Amino acid sequence: MNAAAIALIAIAGLGLVLRRHTRAAAKVDPRRELASFAAHLARSCRGGLTVVEAASSAAPRLSGVVGESVSEVLSAVDRGLSLDTATRHWADAALNDGDRARGRSDPGDVELLVSAIRFADRYGAGLPEAFDSVAVALMDRCEMQQEVAALTSQARASVLVLCALPVIGVVMVSVISPATIRALLWSPMGLTLVVAASLLDLGAVLVSSWMTRLVLR
Repeated sequence: MNAAAIALIAIAGLGLVLRRHTRAAAKVDPRRELASFAAHLARSCRGGLTVVEAASSAAPRLSGVVGESVSEVLSAVDRGLSLDTATRHWADAALNDGDRARGRSDPGDVELLVSAIRFADRYGAGLPEAFDSVAVALMDRCEMQQEVAALTSQARASVLVLCALPVIGVVMVSVISPATIRALLWSPMGLTLVVAASLLDLGAVLVSSWMTRLVLR
């Protein structure tokens, strides 16, 4: 009975971890969306469109927070606000609530693209080249972020394995020697050891998660 309960807890924990990673993979990367938007602006301006026309044609293809922000900028322009002012409001909003953990755009990424848009709107020269440079810079940041994530994934996997080993060991011992597991779970000393080991495992997961987020910032 105890072995079955422990196995169910282990399976449930593994399911939560997999679900978390699946949800994280399904999220739209704002930085990649900004790079795609900048590349579209470059192609459209090279084809003769204005910045506002290029942004209007790109808006339906964008998703996530970038799509919402671009739609808000275009709506402000339609209401009579200048493109310079509307995009500056976008950059200010990104600076105020730029929390990458909640899927918001990085303020530095938005500022880079907004600076190119404002420059293009003000001077009207070198539009494709400016937006191409922004797209390349943002994609370089995406690749660097992916490389860092790949380097930290091994550490995360090691922590998960090390935390799972005690649970697997308890399950195996409960199958091989039920008397041993009964002594572990039904004696004061055994329960103390189980609680201490569980707290250490939990602490390792929390510290590893904190360090990973710190590196990926």
